[in-house]
Amino acid sequence: MSGALLGTAVEGFQSGGSLIGPVFLTPTTPFRAIGPQALGGPAGGLFFIADVTEREEHHDQLFISEHPIEAGANISDHAYKRPAEVQLRLGWSNSNFFNFDPWYVNSVYLSLLQFQADRAPFTLYTGKRVYQNMLLAGLVVETDNTSEWALRVEANIIQVFIVNTQTTTISSNPSNQSNPQSSLPTTNSGTQTAVPATNLNQTSYNTIFPGGSTANGQSIPLQSTSPTISTYSSDTNFA
Repeated sequence: MSGALLGTAVEGFQSGGSLIGPVFLTPTTPFRAIGPQALGGPAGGLFFIADVTEREEHHDQLFISEHPIEAGANISDHAYKRPAEVQLRLGWSNSNFFNFDPWYVNSVYLSLLQFQADRAPFTLYTGKRVYQNMLLAGLVVETDNTSEWALRVEANIIQVFIVNTQTTTISSNPSNQSNPQSSLPTTNSGTQTAVPATNLNQTSYNTIFPGGSTANGQSIPLQSTSPTISTYSSDTNFA
């Protein structure tokens, strides 16, 4: 698309706004723009329309757990959609026929940096899709000996998931709960006094050794006699 817009509207979409450079909207030209920011945003609904869009890359990924999933389980619990990501290669030039500002590309670059710093979600219009709640995650500007009076921008734009949450109060009536032992709110039971723990080494887990130790409350007597060892002389006759 030719032209650049810094304002709040585009003819055919909204009314008002300030136009810098030409904007040509034809039935065969998709509307491409970065912005506007959300209502009440720091930039007040700023649009950026490049003189030329060289490339659009749309990235949509589903993160899938690498751990084994039990048969019959809900697969959606082990996979989730990652935020949409769009990479753009855009260009602005001081040679725009309707532009007579020698610092035009510099002002666009500074405006993009401020737009990024504002961190206000915006709408992204591309040739294939319209994205809501986007943030300008990265800007790369390249200048060489052929582009001193032009602005080449690689923009990385990522979607932000915005959700609504609600809070609720748990009833303290046990009759309204299926498992009150685990779901009742905590209560103050006052000051508690510690008591000695049971010595398991002297009760059911005692190991029985010879010498009168106890096991399960029963006394084990000492061994009264020594074991008998039979010996034989070398001259013993065997019949």
